[in-house]
Amino acid sequence: MSKFEKIVLNIPHSSPFIPCESGWDNLLELSKEIRKWTDWHTNILFNPSKELINKIIPCSFEYSRFYVDVERLIDDPLEKIGQGIIYTNFNELHREVNPLLKERLGYIYYSYISKIAGFLTENSLLIDCHSFPSELSDIDICIGFNDDSSKPKNDDIEYIKNLFSIHGYKVGINNPYSNSLTPKKKIDYKSIMIEVNKKCYMNENTLELNADYYKVGNLIQNMYRYFLGENA
Repeated sequence: MSKFEKIVLNIPHSSPFIPCESGWDNLLELSKEIRKWTDWHTNILFNPSKELINKIIPCSFEYSRFYVDVERLIDDPLEKIGQGIIYTNFNELHREVNPLLKERLGYIYYSYISKIAGFLTENSLLIDCHSFPSELSDIDICIGFNDDSSKPKNDDIEYIKNLFSIHGYKVGINNPYSNSLTPKKKIDYKSIMIEVNKKCYMNENTLELNADYYKVGNLIQNMYRYFLGENA
């Protein structure tokens, strides 16, 4: 069993907040996209329990991904369709980003990534925390990782898979999403992404948490205990 000294939680898409002067051309239609693509309640779902809070650092981004997406990479492939760090096109929506706004968004992006990197130390684990709309896949829990030195041990990935599978959840490996955030830092740390199908913990119409939230939340706490070498 792996035992990490610390867990850092990246929760990048839980906020729907976007300032008025964002550059988007149709705020009414934008609000519909924000409603669909915000990872609602993930800041609550992944929040560590009181007994673990000293070993887990949660980092929740304060703005919507439609303002600046701190999950995207420099020169991200999605930049080609206007959905890189700074979205300029999304479905039928268009956004004008003037130089001043671009500079501000760049500062926000780098500040957040630097904060995440600052918390990472030797033998720490970064967990990339997300959710996705149920219409995208019948997968309940998606485990994502990179095919590089940041990948956790296969036994650890198998543990997470079994943890959710034995409780009736359909688990996908790098499906429907893949990879995990890995800020550059000259230390050895691991990174893994956990994506939860929204239907497993919330009502997608009302945006309210449902009764299954407690079940998923407890399993996430067990995952934390495992990685910290606590009793799971």
